[in-house]
Amino acid sequence: MEFNLLGRKIEISEGRKNYMKILADYKEIARKAKQEFNKDYENTFGLTLFSSSYAEKFCNKYSGDALTNFVMRYVKETKKYLLNFGVYDLTDKEIWNTVSVERHGISYLQLRMEDFILEYCSDSTDQEAVSRIKANFESGYFADALDRDILALCDFVTNYIDEKKLAEIEFVYQKDANKAEAIFENLKDDILTDEKAVDILLSIPEDLTDEEFDAEYEKRSSNINASDKNKLAFEMIELDPRKRQYYEYIFKHLPQAKYDIVAIAKYLSIDIAKLIEEDIKNTYRINSIMCEDDAIKMMAALKETMEKFGVSKSQRKDELEKVLKDFDIAARTYENVLYDTRELRAKAENDDKNLKNLYGDASLLDKNSCKEFISQISITDCEDAIKHKHIQLLENRIYALDKEYLQNLLSGVESFSENECNAVREQIKEYDTIEDIKKSFISKIDERLYSIWDEEDFKRFSELYMQTQPDDYNRIQENTGVVKTEGRTKTKELFVEALNSLIAPSVEAAAKYAVAKEGGMFSSLLNIGKKSTYETLTLNGKVMHPAILNAMEKVKAEKSNGLFSKFGFKKNASITAQAPTQQNEGSTKFCSNCGTKINADSKFCSNCGSKN
Repeated sequence: MEFNLLGRKIEISEGRKNYMKILADYKEIARKAKQEFNKDYENTFGLTLFSSSYAEKFCNKYSGDALTNFVMRYVKETKKYLLNFGVYDLTDKEIWNTVSVERHGISYLQLRMEDFILEYCSDSTDQEAVSRIKANFESGYFADALDRDILALCDFVTNYIDEKKLAEIEFVYQKDANKAEAIFENLKDDILTDEKAVDILLSIPEDLTDEEFDAEYEKRSSNINASDKNKLAFEMIELDPRKRQYYEYIFKHLPQAKYDIVAIAKYLSIDIAKLIEEDIKNTYRINSIMCEDDAIKMMAALKETMEKFGVSKSQRKDELEKVLKDFDIAARTYENVLYDTRELRAKAENDDKNLKNLYGDASLLDKNSCKEFISQISITDCEDAIKHKHIQLLENRIYALDKEYLQNLLSGVESFSENECNAVREQIKEYDTIEDIKKSFISKIDERLYSIWDEEDFKRFSELYMQTQPDDYNRIQENTGVVKTEGRTKTKELFVEALNSLIAPSVEAAAKYAVAKEGGMFSSLLNIGKKSTYETLTLNGKVMHPAILNAMEKVKAEKSNGLFSKFGFKKNASITAQAPTQQNEGSTKFCSNCGTKINADSKFCSNCGSKN
């Protein structure tokens, strides 16, 4: 196969290709073998805490034929591999005996392990041995020996195929490999690093002109001229095409040859995918994209580059596709709606402008105008999302107008009479607007009506309640029925409870609590159990029944007369003789009909004339 490289033709034979393919396959086998070997170690010792038996267990596990048997797994792999070339009669033993004849059937890995155990584990303390074991695993000391075993199997395969003429094989001879290595070192030394550049700058005389200085720097920094570099690099690949670092050098330092060297590497199964991806990332930077056109141009250039490299996948391509997708989504989106095409999106924007021009500023329209425009828009041929947007905007304007009108109707609702409430309710019901709006305003009318009814019921039932005598069962039942039947608010429940509780013991308990409240905290605490009775009979202190007032007077009188005896004092005789007279003259009671305070010996109320 003929390739161009650095301006020259290079012939890569089928034999060289076969040789490199087998070598690449066995490098992959070696990678997996080392991975398995390290995994075996980690599973056995990696998580084990160091102990006095650690090194001993390690030696026992890997002594004898343990590691040779491990390598024999890949002898079986080799036997399977040779099936690709029509080799069916070789046994594992025949392959291994040939590969390890110089080592008497022992693997490189086993030999290295035995040397290690003999040198470091036999006479060392356990801790020293453990430290060395870990260090050698981490450094790849044992893995390198395993690598030699796998590559020995690779040599067996290439030699066997070549001897049996099963396929053309062209080897790389050691003298050519050495020469290629020397060329590489020469080229590598010529790379101008930052340190070399500084040394060159410092070595140039300071008295030169700028032009002379630049010329001298160019001369000193170019030890090998371009044509020589090309010639040497070409010869290096021709002599030994096996080493990845040769391809890497040409790819990075002779960019004019990067596509050619990639083609050769691919033909010879040299994996330089990471180099290609790195080059693509450095060439095509996402952060340099300012607009969709930039992204489109970059994608076209990237695809051309990928084609030259002969690759179909790239992380940068995936990233760029996402950028293009984002641009496309943005280009198809109008007011948070994603359209199927950009044409539909453009139509939506045009429809939006046309509808806006149709009615102008919605905040200046009256209700009828809004309705007319809604009718026009409903039959307009435009995108549904845009049509809905403008209909909704006009409906919002109608809603605002309706709300403003209804709010004006309810201005001063707190002072409305019942008739006014009913009249406004009818106006709201008849008004042309949606029911949900009406409900919120009608509820405010209902609240006002409730407060009117509540006030009226309270006043009427208070009078009825105060005229009801305690323990008058018939009157209590009759008045309770009136309250239940005619009451319009929850206030009736309080009066029903009070009427049903209007008995002498409850009246006395309520009176005692009321007097105790006047006496301060200590007295209130003594009578705390009577609080609920007091609150029921007085409707939480809003109504004071005449019977309770009379009972309170009695409680106060008894309390006054009992103070001296309670504390062991004797009353003065003159005071004792005068007490009944003073009590009779000053005693009062409350009218059972209207609650007015009257003298205890009065038979009729001076206020309402009722008999007491």
